[in-house]
This record gives sequence, C-alpha cells and structure tokens, in this order.
Amino acid sequence: MKKEHVISLTRRVSAVAGVETPIIVGSQALYAAARSVPGAVERSTECDFLLGGAGIDALMRVRQELGVLSAFQERMGYHADALGRSSVVLPPG
Repeated sequence: MKKEHVISLTRRVSAVAGVETPIIVGSQALYAAARSVPGAVERSTECDFLLGGAGIDALMRVRQELGVLSAFQERMGYHADALGRSSVVLPPG
C-alpha cells in the first residue's frame, strides 16, 4: 500500500481502538525511516499495528472493522492487523 494509505489507516485504527498512537510494526514501518521503499512494501495489502495495552476488546474491534475479510478491506483493498504485546518481539529499550 502507498504511504498515504498507511497514514489514513493509522488514523482509523487509532479511532477504532481508542488509542492515541498505534505503533506500526512490520514492513510498512519502513515508510517512517526511508525515502523510498521496496516494491514489496507498496504491493502489501496489510499493515501491522501494535496496540500495546489497549486490551482484547480494542484488538477485536480493529480486526472486525478494519481487518482481513472486513467490509473495509473489500472496499479499500488493504487492511489492518491488530497485534498485542505478546505478538511482537522488539529489542530492549
């Protein structure tokens, strides 16, 4: 997906999950660090979001409203994957 889709999806995830700043993890995070991204990133139809302590209800709302096989994905062609802390391994600090 394109960078503007990632930005728009991040705003939607924030609103649906009720979190101020969802954290993008995975390949779409390259948009924050690079001027250009590999074609595989642009062709990807998903963006992974770490919602931290938002709770299972927030994760389920994002998955239902913006996730794979949702009406949103059907309409837009891309979707959000909501992840909890146990799903993502980050370096210390």
